[in-house]
Amino acid sequence: MKSFELMLWLATAMLLFRQVTGVLQGSRGLSLAIIAMAVVLIGLQLFFEGWRKPMLPAAAALLLLALLPFLLPLLRLPTDGLAARLALGAAALLLAATTGLTWLRPAVSYPQPGGRYPVIGVTALPVVGESPAGDVLTLDELRHPPPLVKLWYPAQAVAPPGLFDTQRLAERRKRFGERGQSLEDPAIVDASPLDLPAAAPLLFYLPGWPGTSIESAALVRELVSHGYYVATVEYPARQAGMSAARFQALKAELERPFYYGSDTQYHELVEVSIERVRSRSLDTSAALDRLIALASAADSPFAGRYDARRAGVIGFSMGGAVAVQTVNRDARFVAAINLDGRHWGDSRADGAKRPILMISEPLEMPGPALLNSPNNDLRYNAIEDTADYTALLTNLARYGGMHVIVAGTLHFNFSDLCLTSPLSRLTGSGSIAPRRGYAITDAYVLAWFDRALKGIPSPLLDTTVSPFPEVAVRYWPAPSGVASTP
Repeated sequence: MKSFELMLWLATAMLLFRQVTGVLQGSRGLSLAIIAMAVVLIGLQLFFEGWRKPMLPAAAALLLLALLPFLLPLLRLPTDGLAARLALGAAALLLAATTGLTWLRPAVSYPQPGGRYPVIGVTALPVVGESPAGDVLTLDELRHPPPLVKLWYPAQAVAPPGLFDTQRLAERRKRFGERGQSLEDPAIVDASPLDLPAAAPLLFYLPGWPGTSIESAALVRELVSHGYYVATVEYPARQAGMSAARFQALKAELERPFYYGSDTQYHELVEVSIERVRSRSLDTSAALDRLIALASAADSPFAGRYDARRAGVIGFSMGGAVAVQTVNRDARFVAAINLDGRHWGDSRADGAKRPILMISEPLEMPGPALLNSPNNDLRYNAIEDTADYTALLTNLARYGGMHVIVAGTLHFNFSDLCLTSPLSRLTGSGSIAPRRGYAITDAYVLAWFDRALKGIPSPLLDTTVSPFPEVAVRYWPAPSGVASTP
């Protein structure tokens, strides 16, 4: 629990104990003071920490217990009768529910970055373009929403703001009542960049199917802490003049469920997936153009701080396909990593045309039972998995690369979602400890980019016998004539 959340829980527990011991009837002034305390405490939690669903039962119990001395006499019920006991029992159950929910959805934090530069800054680049007037979307907007590009970088250390810091208070007033996030802010917005010994390599992180958030911010933080600048691409950006209705409509289209419920849905989603991969790959190249210009602008705080001449790209889920597609068509990107992503379109047919690193859960070819399942979603996913896994093996043999298979992982072990609950059923993660899975991913991702962009050799990449017992590695050397990853 966060600080005010813990205070709210403790106040509820103490008030419950007071009333269970039979002291329901206090002075009117004391009861009013308890009500005021309850309202103030809930308000402080809302203001400073935002709202999280696990705390709703405790807040309801606190208000119920505070009002109980007034409610029972008002309803002409004895304060030591059945109604009072039921009310106290309900408050106890609500408090127990909060205890359970905060265990299932704790106020977790990101793993501490392990590199030399643990202070992470982030800045959003200006959004390009202007939204048309009105709320009616065009098909082109739905298929090609404007991207929001952010730059993550090693930042100068700053003193954490005090509880009553004026800037912090202004930010909290702006966001008052907003539901709190399950993970803390991953970086300091617009922090001053740290002076590094040399220009940092530039990486791009590309998100999955919706594209509306950075699913692997813990990995981005880790990369930055090791001296990389990382550009992330999210959708949709809020362009100048874009109405709230237009923005929400774009977001709803991006977040539509990925479900093959019928033949029509299957063919439509395949078309949309191919279109998204191609469109986002073009966005990634355009983002590189913008960052090249930013690094060369004399008045930019990032002038000369990163080297955009050779870039790396990594993506989670569909973002992995975008990473492969981007390296395929843009020679400025010299290294690619796919985190458990299915390929689409050109990235499936042609691969990256250079060695890539694929990190995934254990993959198996679907059997006849799935390929002939009467369930449309299961059958079509099996068909796509068969085609994709076959293409992956073909392209790795054609161009070289590595496939790192991490036992005990499932798809969302390669995202921050696995960090948000100890119960894997709530996160879609596998049996491996979430931070252990992240540590393995971090090690291979860093080794791959360090070798490609910093020229640092890594024993981890020179053997198929992994030091991690959970890992199986397959390696394909780059054939003669294929541009190898340095």
